Amino acid sequence: MKQQDSKRIGILTLPFNGNYGGMIQSVALYRFLEQQGMEPIILRKKLWRPKWQRPILAFLRKIPGQNLFGVRERYMRQMAHELFLRQVMPSMTLPIYDTSGMSRIASQLDAVVVGSDQVWRGYLKNLDFLNYFLDFVPDGVKRISYAASFGLSDWAMPHLTADASKLLGRFDAMSVREHSAITICRETLERADAHCTLDPTLLLDAAAYERMMPVGDRSEHRTVLMYVLDKNGVMSEIEMRLRTDDGDLHTQVIENGETGKASAISLPEWLRAFRDAEHVLTDSFHGMVFSIIFRKNFYALGNRERGLDRFTSLLGQLGLEDRLVLDDAVPDNLSHIDYAPVEKRLAVLQQDSKDFLLRALQGSNEI
Repeated sequence: MKQQDSKRIGILTLPFNGNYGGMIQSVALYRFLEQQGMEPIILRKKLWRPKWQRPILAFLRKIPGQNLFGVRERYMRQMAHELFLRQVMPSMTLPIYDTSGMSRIASQLDAVVVGSDQVWRGYLKNLDFLNYFLDFVPDGVKRISYAASFGLSDWAMPHLTADASKLLGRFDAMSVREHSAITICRETLERADAHCTLDPTLLLDAAAYERMMPVGDRSEHRTVLMYVLDKNGVMSEIEMRLRTDDGDLHTQVIENGETGKASAISLPEWLRAFRDAEHVLTDSFHGMVFSIIFRKNFYALGNRERGLDRFTSLLGQLGLEDRLVLDDAVPDNLSHIDYAPVEKRLAVLQQDSKDFLLRALQGSNEI
């Protein structure tokens, strides 16, 4: 291994693909590690493609006036974010398509951190799922999970239980994002010491995100921000009630960056929309998180198909269970949030999460 003063830490998460939450949680973990004097590097794992397909896909990405198989639209969507991502995370690998490529990079690192986001859900095809259990990391390099998520309350890949369990047994430290994940690790994957930590976006304060935003005045309008991944009438009903109660409110709607068009707003603009909103309505986990970071009055619509545990786990820890809307049940009283007790709980959780990660990264690399 290359010897140097500061530790080189690889970060492995899901491909960005224009997903606002996926991108910003990577940025947050990268920046936190930088603040600790470490050298983070994003491992840009890509969906596996046969070598013969790669030049064809490269050709389809670059040719305007067509969108065969959706290749160019996906490419243009991600390119819209690429400049910002490279500004805030300057150390990123070239795209890596196979396990051997991952191993070559990992051999030059002191540790690899997998997480956060739903890295252990296994819903993306052609992604070498066991790479996310760090099967490519050689001996002598630390294996750590930080706020890794299964996405659901049950293990979704039973045919890989034995392999995943064996690989988790080699981890030096493990943390997960939801309390239900602790149960999966203990009862299904034979790892009893998993620790629950905060999503990495909560390791930074609001000021850190404000420094990433474009320079400009705040909106002159008081707004209800609607960031809804799956259209649902209940959010529109809550929005109408808020505007009926306060006629000065305006509504801003943000598309999902992953499934929206290439013209979707930038990640810094997405952050600013949360900062400037007075109310937020969302069914996005990270939409909920940034409502909390910027101390907004919000309601989160629980989406059972996308996974409820990530909502209930965080809201339960912060005493905000009443902000979750389930089964289209519109709240009777659209109350404001008293953030004083929330901030006290959050401060304890933040310190615990930071302590876990720093302890995990310190010390010898010997297994």
